[in-house]
Amino acid sequence: MRDDDSEEVVMERLRAYDRQTAPVLEFLRNAGYAVWDVNGADGTPQMIARRIESLIQAAKDGGRRKRA
Repeated sequence: MRDDDSEEVVMERLRAYDRQTAPVLEFLRNAGYAVWDVNGADGTPQMIARRIESLIQAAKDGGRRKRA
């Protein structure tokens, strides 16, 4: 946990995501780009990297998995 992880700071980060990131993801999805949801809190950094690599490889192979 970071020193600045107060409830207020975390809530502002979530609001910033809703304002700034979510609209970009929605735009990309609507434009037909491959956008995947990856749970970055479930596993080690190496496990998460392998999931992302798997999604990229599946896209290259013609598959379109949505979640990892």
